[in-house]
Amino acid sequence: MAHFLPHVSARPPVPEQRGARLVALREQLHDMPELLEAKWHADLRGHLFAHACACDDWPLVAHLGFAMDAFGELSPDALCRVAEACWRMGDIASTVDLLRRVLLQTPRHRQAVLLSDGLHAWFQASRRAGRDIVIDDDTLSLQPLEHHHVDDFRWHYADPSMIDLCCLPDFVDDDDWHDWLDEIHQEGDQALFGIWHRHWGFMGCVSLIFSGDLGLFYYWIGRDFRGAGHGPRAAQLLLEHARTEWGMRACYAKVYAHNHPSLRALAKIGFVHTGIPILRAGAAPEHLVRWPEADGVFDEEAWSFLQKIDATTQVLSLAAGNEALSHCRHAFRRGVVMPAGGSLSEMLGVDCHVQ
Repeated sequence: MAHFLPHVSARPPVPEQRGARLVALREQLHDMPELLEAKWHADLRGHLFAHACACDDWPLVAHLGFAMDAFGELSPDALCRVAEACWRMGDIASTVDLLRRVLLQTPRHRQAVLLSDGLHAWFQASRRAGRDIVIDDDTLSLQPLEHHHVDDFRWHYADPSMIDLCCLPDFVDDDDWHDWLDEIHQEGDQALFGIWHRHWGFMGCVSLIFSGDLGLFYYWIGRDFRGAGHGPRAAQLLLEHARTEWGMRACYAKVYAHNHPSLRALAKIGFVHTGIPILRAGAAPEHLVRWPEADGVFDEEAWSFLQKIDATTQVLSLAAGNEALSHCRHAFRRGVVMPAGGSLSEMLGVDCHVQ
């Protein structure tokens, strides 16, 4: 596939094929290391650059772009694409430098003006709202999810399984997505980050919703990047930052009982099963897990916390009595789905008291 790429039109792939295209681009560079160093490879560099742009492959757009810039091969339009790549990857200094160069050369360059205005608006808004935090290590960078990330989000959210696994909205269009993000920003109780890999770019999201010193945690990883440990690594970065910098004492996460990969990933991070049954109307059974591990019974803490941030989730109280609780736990293990609009008592056939 790597040697086939130069003969393929550099059009955006369908989302299902994007992962293969990213791999093919990197295979091409691996097979031809001289491509970045020899001046006579200008045509091939330009073709691969076009492929990277078509895929929104921002790490490669920047990597190829800087190599091409050294040979003087970039037009003002291409320089803007490299500037956009740097912005997405969090390299603001390079973004500003590249846009300044374009505007000095062509003061009214439309794309450079639009990017400069967008960069300025984002910088001002993020600083005012305290969303100018970046949490990173040598490989991953957690950046607050912002409106200019819509294209990156869309590539992964095209996977139909994302809506079911992540309990996120079924966005009608980009405007719907922007409204959703605005609502999160306005509520102010959620830290929502995009997960960016140094070599692969955007690969998912990680989030904490706060109430006092407790958090509700969730994350998702795009299909092309699952199973490589990126989710647990991003989660650990956020949880440790929240504990040391924001005073978070503990956090909970809800996971569908059938989502075994997420359960295993959360266990690796240090989440432990609370044994507390939780149910939502019309939803499949869920596990409630807690981080970090601690001794004690957390039914009341979990109920109080979830009532504040997610009233649709019902926590079955130990006060329900042994018989009722036994019925509830048995139903949970069997995978009973609570009917929409129905009560737990109706579903289980017992007087099941919910706090």
